[in-house]
Amino acid sequence: MLLLGDLNFPGMDWEQSKYTRISTDVNLSCDRLLGFMEDHLLCQAIDKPTRGGAILDVLLTNNDRSIGSVKSTNTFLSDHNLVEILLKFNPAKGIKLRDVKKWDPHSFRGRKLESADYDAMKDDFAKVNWDELLSQCEDENDGDNDGSHFVNLVRQLVLDTCIANSEPKVDAPGKRESRNKRLIIRQKKKLKARYLALKAKNPLSDKVQKLENQLFLLHVKIREVIFSELTGQ
Repeated sequence: MLLLGDLNFPGMDWEQSKYTRISTDVNLSCDRLLGFMEDHLLCQAIDKPTRGGAILDVLLTNNDRSIGSVKSTNTFLSDHNLVEILLKFNPAKGIKLRDVKKWDPHSFRGRKLESADYDAMKDDFAKVNWDELLSQCEDENDGDNDGSHFVNLVRQLVLDTCIANSEPKVDAPGKRESRNKRLIIRQKKKLKARYLALKAKNPLSDKVQKLENQLFLLHVKIREVIFSELTGQ
Protein backbone atom coordinates (compact mmCIF):
# COMPACT_ATOMS: atom_id res chain seq x y z
CA MET A 1 0.00 0.00 0.00
CA LEU A 2 1.29 3.46 -0.96
CA LEU A 3 -0.49 6.66 0.15
CA LEU A 4 0.93 10.01 -0.96
CA GLY A 5 -0.11 13.56 -0.22
CA ASP A 6 0.60 16.99 1.23
CA LEU A 7 -0.84 16.92 4.75
CA ASN A 8 0.76 20.12 6.12
CA PHE A 9 1.61 18.91 9.63
CA PRO A 10 4.79 20.92 10.33
CA GLY A 11 4.82 19.95 14.01
CA MET A 12 4.82 16.21 13.34
CA ASP A 13 7.81 14.14 14.45
CA TRP A 14 7.42 11.18 12.11
CA GLU A 15 10.28 9.19 13.60
CA GLN A 16 8.86 9.30 17.13
CA SER A 17 5.17 9.36 16.05
CA LYS A 18 4.64 12.50 18.12
CA TYR A 19 3.59 16.06 17.33
CA THR A 20 3.79 19.57 18.72
CA ARG A 21 0.40 20.72 19.98
CA ILE A 22 -0.75 23.77 18.00
CA SER A 23 -4.55 24.02 18.07
CA THR A 24 -7.52 21.79 18.86
CA ASP A 25 -8.31 21.09 15.19
CA VAL A 26 -4.69 20.33 14.26
CA ASN A 27 -4.19 18.17 17.33
CA LEU A 28 -7.31 16.16 16.49
CA SER A 29 -6.14 15.67 12.90
CA CYS A 30 -2.71 14.50 14.06
CA ASP A 31 -4.28 12.05 16.53
CA ARG A 32 -6.52 10.63 13.80
CA LEU A 33 -3.64 10.28 11.36
CA LEU A 34 -1.37 8.53 13.86
CA GLY A 35 -4.26 6.26 14.86
CA PHE A 36 -4.94 5.43 11.21
CA MET A 37 -1.26 4.62 10.66
CA GLU A 38 -1.18 2.40 13.74
CA ASP A 39 -4.37 0.56 12.78
CA HIS A 40 -3.10 -0.18 9.26
CA LEU A 41 0.58 -0.75 10.17
CA LEU A 42 1.77 2.23 8.08
CA CYS A 43 5.02 4.16 8.31
CA GLN A 44 6.26 7.43 6.81
CA ALA A 45 8.90 6.82 4.13
CA ILE A 46 9.89 10.47 3.55
CA ASP A 47 12.56 11.41 6.08
CA LYS A 48 13.83 14.65 4.47
CA PRO A 49 12.28 18.17 4.67
CA THR A 50 9.96 18.94 1.77
CA ARG A 51 9.29 22.62 2.52
CA GLY A 52 11.69 24.70 4.54
CA GLY A 53 12.77 22.56 7.47
CA ALA A 54 9.51 20.61 7.77
CA ILE A 55 8.30 17.33 6.29
CA LEU A 56 4.88 18.34 4.96
CA ASP A 57 4.56 15.70 2.23
CA VAL A 58 4.00 12.06 3.12
CA LEU A 59 4.51 8.66 1.60
CA LEU A 60 2.74 6.18 3.86
CA THR A 61 3.35 2.50 3.21
CA ASN A 62 2.79 -0.82 4.94
CA ASN A 63 5.92 -2.24 3.26
CA ASP A 64 8.97 0.02 3.56
CA ARG A 65 11.04 -2.66 1.79
CA SER A 66 9.32 -1.65 -1.47
CA ILE A 67 10.88 1.84 -1.26
CA GLY A 68 14.28 2.08 -2.93
CA SER A 69 15.19 5.72 -2.23
CA VAL A 70 13.61 9.11 -1.55
CA LYS A 71 15.05 12.44 -2.72
CA SER A 72 13.85 15.96 -1.88
CA THR A 73 15.25 18.80 -4.03
CA ASN A 74 14.38 22.47 -4.46
CA THR A 75 12.40 23.47 -7.56
CA PHE A 76 11.07 26.77 -8.95
CA LEU A 77 7.82 25.03 -9.91
CA SER A 78 6.48 25.09 -6.34
CA ASP A 79 7.19 26.31 -2.81
CA HIS A 80 7.47 22.63 -1.92
CA ASN A 81 10.50 20.56 -2.85
CA LEU A 82 10.36 18.08 -5.69
CA VAL A 83 10.09 14.65 -4.06
CA GLU A 84 11.45 11.78 -6.15
CA ILE A 85 10.60 8.26 -5.03
CA LEU A 86 12.30 5.19 -6.47
CA LEU A 87 10.35 1.97 -5.93
CA LYS A 88 11.89 -1.49 -5.96
CA PHE A 89 9.16 -2.69 -8.32
CA ASN A 90 7.63 -1.32 -11.50
CA PRO A 91 4.01 -0.23 -10.83
CA ALA A 92 3.37 -0.11 -14.60
CA LYS A 93 3.89 -3.87 -14.71
CA GLY A 94 1.79 -4.48 -11.64
CA ILE A 95 2.75 -6.56 -8.64
CA LYS A 96 3.10 -10.26 -9.30
CA LEU A 97 0.84 -12.17 -6.94
CA ARG A 98 1.94 -15.40 -5.39
CA ASP A 99 0.82 -18.65 -6.89
CA VAL A 100 -2.76 -19.35 -5.80
CA LYS A 101 -1.79 -22.98 -5.13
CA LYS A 102 0.41 -21.78 -2.26
CA TRP A 103 -2.53 -20.11 -0.53
CA ASP A 104 -2.85 -21.33 3.05
CA PRO A 105 -5.87 -20.06 5.03
CA HIS A 106 -4.09 -21.06 8.26
CA SER A 107 -1.04 -18.86 7.59
CA PHE A 108 -0.56 -15.18 8.43
CA ARG A 109 -1.60 -14.38 4.86
CA GLY A 110 -4.88 -16.11 5.62
CA ARG A 111 -5.74 -13.76 8.48
CA LYS A 112 -6.42 -10.03 8.75
CA LEU A 113 -3.82 -9.11 11.35
CA GLU A 114 -5.24 -5.59 11.72
CA SER A 115 -8.48 -7.19 13.00
CA ALA A 116 -6.80 -9.09 15.83
CA ASP A 117 -8.41 -9.01 19.27
CA TYR A 118 -5.29 -8.02 21.21
CA ASP A 119 -7.01 -8.16 24.59
CA ALA A 120 -8.04 -11.76 23.96
CA MET A 121 -4.54 -12.51 22.65
CA LYS A 122 -3.02 -11.08 25.84
CA ASP A 123 -5.32 -13.25 27.98
CA ASP A 124 -4.38 -16.36 25.98
CA PHE A 125 -0.67 -15.62 26.40
CA ALA A 126 -1.16 -15.21 30.15
CA LYS A 127 -2.62 -18.73 30.39
CA VAL A 128 0.44 -20.37 28.83
CA ASN A 129 2.94 -22.13 31.08
CA TRP A 130 6.04 -20.66 29.45
CA ASP A 131 8.49 -22.55 31.68
CA GLU A 132 6.98 -25.87 30.64
CA LEU A 133 6.93 -24.80 27.01
CA LEU A 134 10.60 -23.82 27.18
CA SER A 135 11.50 -27.21 28.60
CA GLN A 136 9.75 -28.87 25.64
CA CYS A 137 12.02 -26.92 23.31
CA GLU A 138 15.05 -28.76 24.73
CA ASP A 139 15.97 -31.81 22.73
CA GLU A 140 16.96 -34.34 25.39
CA ASN A 141 18.94 -36.48 22.91
CA ASP A 142 21.55 -33.98 21.71
CA GLY A 143 20.83 -30.86 23.75
CA ASP A 144 19.92 -28.87 20.64
CA ASN A 145 17.38 -26.08 21.06
CA ASP A 146 14.37 -26.66 18.87
CA GLY A 147 11.92 -23.77 19.07
CA SER A 148 9.18 -25.38 16.98
CA HIS A 149 6.83 -25.84 19.95
CA PHE A 150 7.19 -22.19 20.92
CA VAL A 151 6.83 -20.86 17.37
CA ASN A 152 3.79 -23.02 16.58
CA LEU A 153 1.97 -22.04 19.77
CA VAL A 154 2.58 -18.31 19.36
CA ARG A 155 1.52 -18.48 15.70
CA GLN A 156 -1.69 -20.32 16.58
CA LEU A 157 -2.60 -17.93 19.41
CA VAL A 158 -2.16 -14.95 17.09
CA LEU A 159 -4.11 -16.50 14.22
CA ASP A 160 -7.00 -17.56 16.46
CA THR A 161 -7.73 -13.93 17.35
CA CYS A 162 -7.78 -12.68 13.74
CA ILE A 163 -10.60 -12.65 11.20
CA ALA A 164 -10.09 -14.95 8.22
CA ASN A 165 -8.81 -13.25 5.08
CA SER A 166 -10.21 -13.89 1.62
CA GLU A 167 -8.11 -15.70 -0.95
CA PRO A 168 -6.43 -13.25 -3.39
CA LYS A 169 -7.75 -13.21 -6.92
CA VAL A 170 -5.49 -13.20 -9.94
CA ASP A 171 -6.54 -10.74 -12.63
CA ALA A 172 -7.00 -11.91 -16.18
CA PRO A 173 -4.15 -10.75 -18.48
CA GLY A 174 -6.39 -8.28 -20.33
CA LYS A 175 -7.60 -6.64 -17.15
CA ARG A 176 -4.05 -6.34 -15.81
CA GLU A 177 -2.81 -4.75 -19.02
CA SER A 178 -5.71 -2.24 -19.00
CA ARG A 179 -4.70 -1.19 -15.49
CA ASN A 180 -1.08 -0.87 -16.62
CA LYS A 181 -2.18 1.37 -19.49
CA ARG A 182 -4.09 3.65 -17.11
CA LEU A 183 -1.03 3.94 -14.86
CA ILE A 184 1.22 4.89 -17.76
CA ILE A 185 -1.31 7.43 -19.10
CA ARG A 186 -1.57 8.99 -15.64
CA GLN A 187 2.22 9.15 -15.42
CA LYS A 188 2.36 10.77 -18.86
CA LYS A 189 -0.17 13.45 -17.86
CA LYS A 190 1.85 14.38 -14.78
CA LEU A 191 5.08 14.48 -16.76
CA LYS A 192 3.45 16.61 -19.47
CA ALA A 193 2.30 19.13 -16.86
CA ARG A 194 5.88 19.44 -15.59
CA TYR A 195 7.14 19.77 -19.16
CA LEU A 196 4.68 22.56 -20.08
CA ALA A 197 5.40 24.49 -16.86
CA LEU A 198 9.15 24.25 -17.39
CA LYS A 199 8.91 25.18 -21.08
CA ALA A 200 6.85 28.27 -20.24
CA LYS A 201 9.24 29.29 -17.46
CA ASN A 202 12.58 28.49 -19.09
CA PRO A 203 12.29 27.20 -22.68
CA LEU A 204 16.08 27.05 -23.13
CA SER A 205 16.62 24.74 -20.16
CA ASP A 206 18.35 21.43 -20.86
CA LYS A 207 15.64 19.71 -18.84
CA VAL A 208 13.05 20.60 -21.50
CA GLN A 209 14.63 18.21 -23.98
CA LYS A 210 15.01 15.57 -21.29
CA LEU A 211 11.31 15.75 -20.45
CA GLU A 212 10.42 15.58 -24.16
CA ASN A 213 12.40 12.34 -24.43
CA GLN A 214 10.67 10.89 -21.37
CA LEU A 215 7.26 11.81 -22.80
CA PHE A 216 8.13 10.11 -26.07
CA LEU A 217 9.18 6.91 -24.26
CA LEU A 218 5.90 6.86 -22.31
CA HIS A 219 4.01 7.35 -25.59
CA VAL A 220 5.81 4.31 -27.00
CA LYS A 221 4.94 2.27 -23.90
CA ILE A 222 1.26 3.15 -24.26
CA ARG A 223 1.33 2.06 -27.91
CA GLU A 224 2.95 -1.24 -26.92
CA VAL A 225 0.30 -1.93 -24.27
CA ILE A 226 -2.51 -1.13 -26.72
CA PHE A 227 -0.94 -3.40 -29.35
CA SER A 228 -0.59 -6.19 -26.79
CA GLU A 229 -4.28 -5.87 -25.83
CA LEU A 230 -5.38 -5.98 -29.45
CA THR A 231 -3.23 -8.95 -30.43
CA GLY A 232 -3.47 -10.87 -27.15
CA GLN A 233 0.31 -11.20 -26.96
